[in-house]
Amino acid sequence: MISRDTNTIKHNSIAGGSNAKGILLKSDYNYVYKNTVSKTKYGIYGYGDNNKVYYNKLNASQYGIYIKGDGNSIKKNLITSKKNGIVVTGMKNKIHYNNIKSKHLGIYIYGHQNSILKNKANNNKYEGIRIFGNKNTILSNIVNNNKLHGIKLNGDRNLISKNSAKSRGIKVNGDRNTISKNKISKNNAHRLCITGIKNKLSNNKN
Repeated sequence: MISRDTNTIKHNSIAGGSNAKGILLKSDYNYVYKNTVSKTKYGIYGYGDNNKVYYNKLNASQYGIYIKGDGNSIKKNLITSKKNGIVVTGMKNKIHYNNIKSKHLGIYIYGHQNSILKNKANNNKYEGIRIFGNKNTILSNIVNNNKLHGIKLNGDRNLISKNSAKSRGIKVNGDRNTISKNKISKNNAHRLCITGIKNKLSNNKN
């Protein structure tokens, strides 16, 4: 457990029990780099702001990464999970370039002004990406062949652009969102489902 600020946690190999947290953070400005975690309930579990979680290899029974806080950066992690890949609650977090092999949800975000960029989350039971919040950016992710939707969003003034969401497409409930240049399914029943006012849709295609 890390409960002080500005620590570096790198090059560790951790294997735990079925209810264990591989790496537990309760502080800010930590750097978690190139660790391997296996056979735990949570790969990385944290409360805190401005932490960097880079290049970790995580194999978890429930959640690969679960973080509550603002300004955290989660990049280039390889995640295998039997439930959800990445769960983040907070504002202005960056979830970039992660490769997620999960069973239920790839990425779950609850908060505002987060950036979700160039992640891979395919073949989930529910969504590749699920978001509740406003002014988030969901850009250039690959979320194909998920059983409910590639991307599901509830909120206002979000940008969803240049994603590949084939098979089940994109569902949005909210106002003034921009949905553009996404690759979606050829199945008309599961392409774009939009509820709300003053949303902008442009240049989405098969």
